Amino acid sequence: MGEMAIDHGSELHLLRYMGRHRRLLDESIAHLIGAEGKNVKNIKWLDVPFDPKNRQKDGEWKSVDFLQDAGGDDWKRYWPDRTPGKPNRTGMPSWDAVVQMNVGNKAEWLLVEAKAHIAELANPRAKCGAGGNSRKKIEKALQKTYEKLTGDDRMPWADVAQNWLGIHYQKANRLACQYFLNEIKKESTRLLYIYFVGDSFKDSPKNPTGWHDAINRQYEALGLRSGHVLKTHELFLNVLQVESPVPHRSAVSCLVGPLDSGLRH
Repeated sequence: MGEMAIDHGSELHLLRYMGRHRRLLDESIAHLIGAEGKNVKNIKWLDVPFDPKNRQKDGEWKSVDFLQDAGGDDWKRYWPDRTPGKPNRTGMPSWDAVVQMNVGNKAEWLLVEAKAHIAELANPRAKCGAGGNSRKKIEKALQKTYEKLTGDDRMPWADVAQNWLGIHYQKANRLACQYFLNEIKKESTRLLYIYFVGDSFKDSPKNPTGWHDAINRQYEALGLRSGHVLKTHELFLNVLQVESPVPHRSAVSCLVGPLDSGLRH
């Protein structure tokens, strides 16, 4: 996230839910993932590292630093990161929040990204800026991730690579981190995208339906099928008046609030 605004934006709203509406947030996550028929419990939100250079004095979790070995040599081979585990380093994927939880009898990670308006989904400024061997290593990781998430009828990598490395690179590198954790480190890991509705941004959707087209377009640009990416979940939270959690579409999306659910198909 960038610098936090005091009256709008995904960082503000996520902190509100984590600090003032934690029980509702935890229940919503449990309902969402529990739609798979598994009991979700022991939800624990990790404290973020301090960052004295940041105006708010807080940083973010980078890449896979929350692992005991920060990914170790496996991560160095997978991603161009010279100093794994060093807090607040630049140029690395980062997380808005990191959660430990139990799903059934298994310990899992839940990596959280929050969005408050449409423009956050496709950002030209967020494209991959690496060059040389670093870029080659990143592209190799992204291609492996793409092939894992698609079937034999996938589009050729050359047809989607520009989007994975371009305006959708933020989404792409988060998926690549998840691939690393699940497939290489064998750490069961889910992604949770929290989409806020009703923010004051001009392009902030007023209901989940307003998000759906943009989310679908992003998945299509990446050559993926929206709603069919394993262990990736969507939670729609109303920033205004909140009622009880209402789960929709098993293990994929959930609306919390009084607005029309706008079920996706």
